[in-house]
Amino acid sequence: MSPPSRPLNKKRRETKIEDDGETDISDWSEAKTDGKLRLITFLVGIDSAITRYYNYDEARIRSALVVLMHTVNQYFYPLNIRLSIIDILPVKGTNMGLDDFTAWRKEQRNLIEHDITVLLRHNYEGGIAYSNGICSKNSLMISGFFPEATMNNAWVFMHQLAHVIGLTHQKKSKCKCKLAQDGKCLKLRGFEECSVQDMVDRLSNHTCLSPQSPSYSTNVLVPKRGSLPVCGNGLQEEEEECDCGPERFCDNILCDAVKCRFVLQKAYLAHLIPMGFAVLAFLIVLVLWKFLFFPAFASLFRSFASLGKAEEEGQNREHNENLNDVDVEQAPVRMRPTTDVPIPAENRRTRFSDIYVTMRPISRFWEKFQKQKEGSAAPI
Repeated sequence: MSPPSRPLNKKRRETKIEDDGETDISDWSEAKTDGKLRLITFLVGIDSAITRYYNYDEARIRSALVVLMHTVNQYFYPLNIRLSIIDILPVKGTNMGLDDFTAWRKEQRNLIEHDITVLLRHNYEGGIAYSNGICSKNSLMISGFFPEATMNNAWVFMHQLAHVIGLTHQKKSKCKCKLAQDGKCLKLRGFEECSVQDMVDRLSNHTCLSPQSPSYSTNVLVPKRGSLPVCGNGLQEEEEECDCGPERFCDNILCDAVKCRFVLQKAYLAHLIPMGFAVLAFLIVLVLWKFLFFPAFASLFRSFASLGKAEEEGQNREHNENLNDVDVEQAPVRMRPTTDVPIPAENRRTRFSDIYVTMRPISRFWEKFQKQKEGSAAPI
């Protein structure tokens, strides 16, 4: 098929992105967002030239798309935008234009629900899209695809996506970056400075991109069923054990951001997590015992000990007084009173003194412990 013969109308944006050799991932984390996560799903059409290039190998085509989407997600992740491919379809023909692609889409039946339909066109230097077409029947775009130029493919894809969201080449938003970037602050290639902020500001205008319901415990959106697993997009998709986003943004120490696999297998996690809670509970008990219960018990021990000791001394005095009442002349020598005769154990009344005798070792241990503590705390 040949490109459309009629000129582009005002709703179309055709762009050719020059490859400037940039390979570093720009930092868009300084863009101001509303803090809500948004999921944009794509249905991707592959033209005949691309399928021939990969020798009709579906696995190789899927792998190429994973690389493309992984790169694009590196940029959109800090903007709280998650991108996902929910289906891949072959498109017969080459050099297809936007009108041809629109007609192809209308002919398709039972398509999976999605937000944007995109055609990857082999060796096409640039892209074309309906401006502000998202959330309408014009939510389509064509993006050039060079199998060996991953970064340039990503830039072209992002540029057309920005057009579909509604971004124009006129600067409307203001932005500020911590580090001076010589006119590149939050700049999307092919647009003016602050274009990234402008694109983010337009998201709230599109009802079909209403914020999803994230799992607040993991801050991860739930992907649509059957989506192509793309490690690093923050969506735990099929074949993935976890997905904490791009490696530089991953804050889950249990998840390998490169492989989207748990660092430890689930069988180990099932035992480690309860064990971790048990250790934490034990530490809490130790802290409470040291600073709350132990001083209270120690004070109670000292109280019992002092009461027991006082009562024992009282019983000894009473016993000695009884001995003093005995007739010394008539009493045997062995019954003569002394000034310090302890009360026999069989005649002792059982009160606090028994508690004191029982707790005497504990009391002595506590007194020794306190003396050692005071000695170690004494200044040198």
